Amino acid sequence: MLIHDGDCAPCSRLAERATAALPMGIPVVPYQSIDDLGALGLTRDDVVGELWWVSIDGHTHRGLDAIVQLVVATRQWWSPLARLALVPPLSWLARPVHSLTWKRAHRTT
Repeated sequence: MLIHDGDCAPCSRLAERATAALPMGIPVVPYQSIDDLGALGLTRDDVVGELWWVSIDGHTHRGLDAIVQLVVATRQWWSPLARLALVPPLSWLARPVHSLTWKRAHRTT
């Protein structure tokens, strides 16, 4: 499941793209529609302005990790390559780039 902030324009844009790319049955939901975030191990502070992926086994992934899980779940032939973004030395570059890009996207909305 992909959880996004429904009041966040960049989050909502990514959620729309994710809905189109993911196989049927994988929900994409704004956190505002989840009655009990605590059942997922999340708080409102965790999810405001952020993306989260909740795996079938209940593990939560935030930010870049959530995006990697999302890309892998699209099941494109190249999707497994997204995991490389989490492996050093690529992760040393991917995490700060993601952070800066995400912050910039939120400033421009």
